[in-house]
Amino acid sequence: MWRWYIANYLRSILLGFPIGWSHFRRYQLPSSREEPLGPYYVEWDPGTGIYGEDWTVAPRDEKGVIVTKGIQKYHPVQIARYGLYNYNVWVRTRSASARSEFLTQAHWLRDNQVERLGVGGCYPLDYPLVRFGADVGWISAMAQGVAISLLLRAAEHAPNDGFVDAALLAAEPFKHEIVHGGVVWKGETGVQFFEEVAVSPPSHILSGHIYALWGLYDLLNVRDSENMRQIAAAGNRTLRLWLPLFDSEHWSYYMLLGTSSGYRNFAQLKYHALHIAQLRVTAAFTGDEYYGEIADRWEEQTKRMSSRFHLYANSLVGLVPRFTTHADSVPGGARSIVDA
Repeated sequence: MWRWYIANYLRSILLGFPIGWSHFRRYQLPSSREEPLGPYYVEWDPGTGIYGEDWTVAPRDEKGVIVTKGIQKYHPVQIARYGLYNYNVWVRTRSASARSEFLTQAHWLRDNQVERLGVGGCYPLDYPLVRFGADVGWISAMAQGVAISLLLRAAEHAPNDGFVDAALLAAEPFKHEIVHGGVVWKGETGVQFFEEVAVSPPSHILSGHIYALWGLYDLLNVRDSENMRQIAAAGNRTLRLWLPLFDSEHWSYYMLLGTSSGYRNFAQLKYHALHIAQLRVTAAFTGDEYYGEIADRWEEQTKRMSSRFHLYANSLVGLVPRFTTHADSVPGGARSIVDA
């Protein structure tokens, strides 16, 4: 296991100092509301390269469910994303093996929901995230959102297998604040952020919030609900209001967590490219071209030498708080800029 941790640290450093700048995230815009859900909205690299997910070498359990390499545990985010990846492969190729893979992951998500603090449909993670102050058993809005997206696509292929009911149950944590066992952080002004790491103090991770929002949009496409529509609308309002907080003028930020001295991590190129794709998809979901305008500007930043320099400088400065003092962690005193 120690080799896996070392490899992950090395990859994390390399991701902060990219040599090539051609990386981008492939995406598909949502289908018409009158059509089935269609391909998932972003693509992943399943391989072992610097931008890969390591799925090609990840272990499987006896049923074929993917298990996270290194820690040898079930990770609902990885299971859902791997299932969505295979769903997209199936859409393109009609591969029987890809169909089997995505349904296998969907069955795990259907069968492994638990009630936590009185809230049903949760996918607790059984390992801690020290950087975010998350103990064993934390839950994730991102996990709930991508699980919903996969379960609903599985339902189109196996409509009598309980996948829609499981998707509805997976949405339950969005009805509750973090302090009451849910995944929603609510601010005093009424903003609602879907927390990828649903603990207090919150970190406000941009990509996790958007993945969660897409899950709710998928659910509304299949089973409309005024309550869920209001929750999704609140999440969209917060995204639009807070998007400038994730903009450094040179690059996007990964989250709003910052050190007591004010340092915040720029998004790695991998996540900056994801942010661009996510905003383009969200513009199509909402009809709000503001998201597309920000995506255009962030995409242009990847072409500027000055922006690349700022990314290198931010990554270099961040080595100390990330790997030495741990000042960018919640135990080390880091807090969200909107909560500090």
